[in-house]
Amino acid sequence: MLNTAQRIDILEAYNFVGASKFYRLLLSNGIKQLVEYEEGMIKPELQYLDIADRLLTSFRQEKQSIYLELSKLFRQAAHKIYRIANQVGISPANKRFLQLVV
Repeated sequence: MLNTAQRIDILEAYNFVGASKFYRLLLSNGIKQLVEYEEGMIKPELQYLDIADRLLTSFRQEKQSIYLELSKLFRQAAHKIYRIANQVGISPANKRFLQLVV
């Protein structure tokens, strides 16, 4: 579960910029982390999935719909970053993400 300070930071950023800009902010930060990725670090897509799971847990405990919306945005951004990393060849296939079948 996210601690209170982390949840407040995420909520403030979300309320300040709105849903669509927050999603773009997540994408830009995730891609920036992907470019700066070094061996041994947590990949940004896995980090976003972890945050999404924690926000979903917060939603179930506190029954505030804002946590569900944030969880969806983090999960959506994680999948997008994973697809980008997979196309470039940075990230190998992972069962936690959706795979495109051609």
